[in-house]
Parts: sequence; structure tokens; C-alpha cells
Amino acid sequence: MGKDASAEGLAEHVRTLAVDSFNVRMDEPHFRDAMTEAGIGMRQVLEVLRTGRVNGLPELDRYGDYRIRMVRKVAGARVVVVVAVCADHVVCITTW
Repeated sequence: MGKDASAEGLAEHVRTLAVDSFNVRMDEPHFRDAMTEAGIGMRQVLEVLRTGRVNGLPELDRYGDYRIRMVRKVAGARVVVVVAVCADHVVCITTW
């Protein structure tokens, strides 16, 4: 991902990667805690990443990866997932 990546371009990359759940890392402790606290399951997270829309502008983090916020209404609830977008996978950072 280049330094000039657009929000929609990053979201499309996330959607493509999320087709295969192997490309989605959900093992960050904060992310797991946020899922539990919000009552959000893995299926909901994957649905957001596969079919959601980008919300806001991408931010470059200190590791050189872009972070974007994806949102979608899933099972009657609005679910937001923040991910770090890497070349061959996404890392789930937090959710609510």
C-alpha cells in the first residue's frame, strides 16, 4: 500500500483480503476484549470487513500501516471495526 492510498482503495483491499478469513488477524488482546465487551462475534466482524463501507479517512500508524474504520449494520446492530491494513493481511485493532 502506497503512502497515497485512498480510503475506498484501502476498503476494497480489506474486502478482498477478508474473503479468506486466514488473512484476518483477530488475536490482539484489546480487540478480543472489545469484542467480548460489545457482544460482537467473529461472524459479525467478518461481515463488516467483507461488505462494510469505510468511515472516515485512513490514518498512517507508527508501524507504517494504514488504519481504517469499516462499518456495517449486522444482525440489527451497527458494528464498527478498526483494522490495520497490511499488504497480505489485516489486523483487527478494536471494535464497538
